[in-house]
Amino acid sequence: MNYVETFRRIYEFGWVTVATAISSAVFNKWSSSVSAADYTYMQMTLHGAGSFAIWLILLTVPFWFINVPRIRHWLFRHSAIEGWWLQKVDIAERPWSLSHLSKNLGFGWTYSGYAYDPSGKVAATWDASDIKLDDHAGFWIFKGDSHRINTSGIPTRTGNVLSVLYSKQYYEAFQNDPLAQLPGRISDLDYEDSPTAASILLVRVTSADWKAADINRQSTRLPPDQFKRLIDHMKSNGRL
Repeated sequence: MNYVETFRRIYEFGWVTVATAISSAVFNKWSSSVSAADYTYMQMTLHGAGSFAIWLILLTVPFWFINVPRIRHWLFRHSAIEGWWLQKVDIAERPWSLSHLSKNLGFGWTYSGYAYDPSGKVAATWDASDIKLDDHAGFWIFKGDSHRINTSGIPTRTGNVLSVLYSKQYYEAFQNDPLAQLPGRISDLDYEDSPTAASILLVRVTSADWKAADINRQSTRLPPDQFKRLIDHMKSNGRL
């Protein structure tokens, strides 16, 4: 069992019970401070609403906890993969992608981005959430929706995308090189044409890279001129 799943089970089977017990105790404390003869429906409603609010706040505490970057990176080793990535893709029509991997509000992570054609124009987009992390095998799997983008820049033809990041290889390389590259594979399904499968190689994009490429607004969707500057900068650094 990985740490995320362990944390999830502790939350579902432990913390929810604790939060319920605390909010119930607060409600009982408030209600017992008023004699039964003087206890009105309005007071009962206010006490109930107050204890319910306390219950909701307590339920969100673990999410606040794991959304603090330093704490999350200490708890979950794979969170080192979060951030911006320029991807080399083994597909002639879409040889590049820009992606972003980030923590969502729950227990999971979101992996999304845009694919670019050889001229630097966006050609496809995807948005996926993690569905499986196997710490032992080193696989981190994401599933979501994908869209091809037509010449007008409008998303068309919805498909399903499955992405596999080889997280264990990244952990091991990251120990010696903070800019280690991350290998993976993608599969696009349910398009009108044949399913697409390809290998990918993720190259870290740092704040210094955005600045050097003169890109002020970090985004996975860039105009062709900005995307070309980013590619040229990464190549000049020998990272592509």
